Amino acid sequence: MKFKIFAILTLAAVLAGCGDEPKPNVDDDNVIQVKEEADRTVLIGASDGYIYNMQGGAVYATLPGCTEVTSMTMHGENYYATGKTDDGQMAYWANGSAVDLGHNGYSHDIVRNHNDIIVMGANDAEALLMVNGEMAQSWNKDLSGAVGIIKNNQRYGMVCNTDDGVAFIFNNNYTNSASTNARATGTDILSNAQGVTYYVSGYTHSIVNGVEVQSPCLWVNGQAKATSLDVNFTEKEQNNHTYSSGRAMDVAHNNQNIIAVGSRSNSTTQVATVWITSSTNEDNVRTYWQPDGNVEAEARSVLVYGSDVYVMTVEHNLDTNTWCTRIWMNHQLKGTVNGIVGRGFAVI
Repeated sequence: MKFKIFAILTLAAVLAGCGDEPKPNVDDDNVIQVKEEADRTVLIGASDGYIYNMQGGAVYATLPGCTEVTSMTMHGENYYATGKTDDGQMAYWANGSAVDLGHNGYSHDIVRNHNDIIVMGANDAEALLMVNGEMAQSWNKDLSGAVGIIKNNQRYGMVCNTDDGVAFIFNNNYTNSASTNARATGTDILSNAQGVTYYVSGYTHSIVNGVEVQSPCLWVNGQAKATSLDVNFTEKEQNNHTYSSGRAMDVAHNNQNIIAVGSRSNSTTQVATVWITSSTNEDNVRTYWQPDGNVEAEARSVLVYGSDVYVMTVEHNLDTNTWCTRIWMNHQLKGTVNGIVGRGFAVI
């Protein structure tokens, strides 16, 4: 998961409010100005535990003790990462410096709100929510598989997976199972004068003719969105491909548009996919990148910065067994880092 800066909100990472003018971190007392594109730095946290600069693909920061980045967020020119450590202890990294959280396990997601640093993690016994290094709440392990942090004013909670469905866990111990045979993958919050709306991306799975089929989903306030995320595109594409499965991996919002990202697949091809939905229009489906040759790709993360929508995709070349991570802005490729598998990204 991932926190998202909202210029309304996020990234998906990600939990913020919405105003008439797009801006990040609207919950902050001092609103941070959005940089012009030429002045922005896009950072990618990878499965090898390093932070890479999208421009040029060089290592931007070595995170002490980190073996795998799990999530990233940003706050102005500051960036934060969570991940797994070489000693099995929960930690996060602020601008590359490690902060030990004093518990065993690994940190999965991170949010900065005002001056608070909120980290979600899990170990063998429980799922943990920590605010400024102090334990805020814990849940039994059967409600772990933590996905993302949710926030309502100053109250925090987690979205978790169970073996048989998706559980929405709030810090008042309220639990709501949204769907059976489902997995949650990302979270987002829209906060405005009409109230607070929680969005959760994910997918359900079922057996059809002996084959497991995954269906991309978007839950709104614990209920599945009435208009489903279709695995097919235009009529022309449907004639060329028979997409039978898909997964939504992250969600963010941009004004009235809700943006879910993930992939569609058939027996031979996995295509990075973006679904754009709203409360007033029918679902539209867009791709940021179409595979070329024997390649599979999945969109892993989405964030909104200013009025720009950023998407991170991970690509696997099946012929050479090589990986790369790409960043797209408003449907245009902005950069590629070869040889890494991205786990999260941030714009500073």
